[in-house]
Amino acid sequence: MEDQSNYIVKSELTENEQKEKMLLDLYFLKTKISNLNNDKKKHQN
Repeated sequence: MEDQSNYIVKSELTENEQKEKMLLDLYFLKTKISNLNNDKKKHQN
């Protein structure tokens, strides 16, 4: 069996960059969910 430690990837982002990325990811998801909800409302009318 291969050594699994080869597959561990350390983040190259600083802690602040990780926080910023998380916020951007959350905003992106929120926008996607809002768009889905708006699409559902349009189709129901």
